[in-house]
Parts: sequence; C-alpha cells; structure tokens
Amino acid sequence: AEGPVVIKGKRTIHGMGGVGKTRAAIEYAWKHADDYRALLFISADTPEALHRSLAALCGPLVLNLLEQNEKKQALQVEAALRWLKLHPGWFLIIDNVDNDEAAEETKALLAKLTTGHVLITSRISDWKEEVKALDLDVLSEGAAIAFLDERTKNRRPEKEDDHEKVAALVQLLDCLALALEQAGAHISTSAISYADYIALWESHRPDALSWHDEEEMKYPKSLA
Repeated sequence: AEGPVVIKGKRTIHGMGGVGKTRAAIEYAWKHADDYRALLFISADTPEALHRSLAALCGPLVLNLLEQNEKKQALQVEAALRWLKLHPGWFLIIDNVDNDEAAEETKALLAKLTTGHVLITSRISDWKEEVKALDLDVLSEGAAIAFLDERTKNRRPEKEDDHEKVAALVQLLDCLALALEQAGAHISTSAISYADYIALWESHRPDALSWHDEEEMKYPKSLA
C-alpha cells in the first residue's frame, strides 16, 4: 500500500519467464476485488504497447469514457490518466515490463499514478527505490506435485507408480510454473500417464518443449 510494487523472477539477474508473475498479480487482484473501485490491466512489453494499452482503458468494456471515439491515441491516454487521477482507489497491473525502453517509459508513468495501487510484472531487476521489489521463485516440490495431481485429475490414467513418477517429473521440470502447466495440459489433452510424459520428454524433448495449446494452457507461448 505504500507505493508501486514490482514482481520479478528470483532465479536469474533479469528475472525468469514462466515463473508465474502475471498469474500471481491477477490472483491478487481477484482476491482483493472488493477493496478497489476498479481492477485494470495494461501490457507494457514495449513503450508503444504501454501507450496503446493506456488508450484502450477508455473503451466501452473498461472505463467507457467519451474519448473512446477519439482518433488520436494521445488524447485517449490523457483521458485515461485523468480518470485515474480523479477516481482514487483503483488497482492497476502493468504487465511484462521486460526491456529497458519499456521500463523507462513505465518509470515516467509512475509519477502520474499516485491515487491507486500499481503492481508491475517484470524480468528486470533494476528499479528505483520507491518501487518495492517482490522476488517470485519457482514452486516447492510438494506444491508442484499437488498442482500436477490436481491439474490432471480424472483425465490421466492412474498407475501404481504415479507418486514416484510425478516426483521425478517435477524435478525434471525444475518446478517452473509454466513447465508444470504445459505438462499438465499435455497430459490432460492426450490422456497419458506421468510415465508416458517423462518418456516423451526424454526421447523427444524439443517436441515436448514446443508443444502448445493456447486454449488448454491459457498461455500465449510454448515453454520453448
């Protein structure tokens, strides 16, 4: 509550992709929805995307501002920022601030975002002191196993060695959230066992890494 917060990956100097930064931010937003007057989300992987996302806040499904029909993006950005200034108590996620250009644009924007709570997701470790950093690590082995068991429940053929195989699988995947979700999605979609997925991983690792079903995974990219 004291100021902007950035969630960044813990394992590498610039943070880790697929560790669950965006998901953690969204789950926080839903959990605390009653504490805010608006839950807002913008993408900021480039400065252009940041401005485009700010302008889109004017749209009918978000703030529904009169400026949604403006042709000039700059006027829509101004309108969105004006609404944020005049209506305190909102929660804003600024997602995927993963390069220096986007980070500089985001830092400049923060000076205008003083009447609500801002949560940034980023692979960048260098943020100014007024932005509090939260390091997000991979899951524990126990949590990773529990996740896979729940993710594949009733869609995976049960085997006597499931407990042993799922423990081996989470170690193979380094307990990385995206890798676990991809494995769970693949196992569920193909109705295969943990042992089958391990065999696929070991014999056709590039294929396993590149497998992707956005509807099943709810994630725009493959693990590769």
